Amino acid sequence: MCEEISVPQGNLYPADGLSETAAAMVEFLAIGAHGVRRAKLCKGSDVLVVGAGPIGIGAALFASIDGANVTLRDSAQDRLDLAKTILSNARVELLGSEEQRGYETAFDATGNITAMNARLNWLAQRHPRLVVRRQRRFAICRSRISQTRNHIDRQSQRIGR
Repeated sequence: MCEEISVPQGNLYPADGLSETAAAMVEFLAIGAHGVRRAKLCKGSDVLVVGAGPIGIGAALFASIDGANVTLRDSAQDRLDLAKTILSNARVELLGSEEQRGYETAFDATGNITAMNARLNWLAQRHPRLVVRRQRRFAICRSRISQTRNHIDRQSQRIGR
């Protein structure tokens, strides 16, 4: 942590009219909005968001705005409770007690490789998409589940760079 950060002027945007709290929320909401935009969700599609922290809630919020049916999963009940107050129409599920079903698109907001690999088991068989967060970037992988995990991992890494 430091008192000052030097960044290129072109990377700065005025926060006129925003409180410090609202300005601080722009980053995680932008990450969620960017991932959802890149996923090109269809209205009524089934979407899974794993991780109910700020980025996951942002992704779930924008997926819901796009008309998707959102399920949000996390390992912490308190985060799910907060998410439910923000996204009243979303289904929330505690990891370990989740419903077994397939999703057309899965967003990972955990950054945990074990968690990312587990998402493959939750994707539906028909043209699934896995959207993962890696170092503040979303990578979209459009592959059939019948392909190997290694192939999907390689394809995700290639798209994310």
